[in-house]
Amino acid sequence: MSYQTAGPPAGRFLNWSNMTGATGYVVRWSGNDTFLYHTAIPITGNTNSGYTIPTNQMTTGQTYYWQVAKVCSTGQSAFSATKSFVAGGSMVTG
Repeated sequence: MSYQTAGPPAGRFLNWSNMTGATGYVVRWSGNDTFLYHTAIPITGNTNSGYTIPTNQMTTGQTYYWQVAKVCSTGQSAFSATKSFVAGGSMVTG
């Protein structure tokens, strides 16, 4: 998987490469890197390899963490490595 993060005015766009065999994805994001409290969004269709977190669901200056998992006919994969960004700022590598 490869990941990108961009921050258009409407929110933070999370983007990943399409995965072979995917029928959908689950993307989750959180204000903490343990994902104790998080938002999980199911995304249907193997061509939908991105999700925008609306600006009104983030606090400027806060670091957010996100992961994506593939959904296929046999179930859901483990979540990807964690990526992060600062709301209203740039991508944080890691």
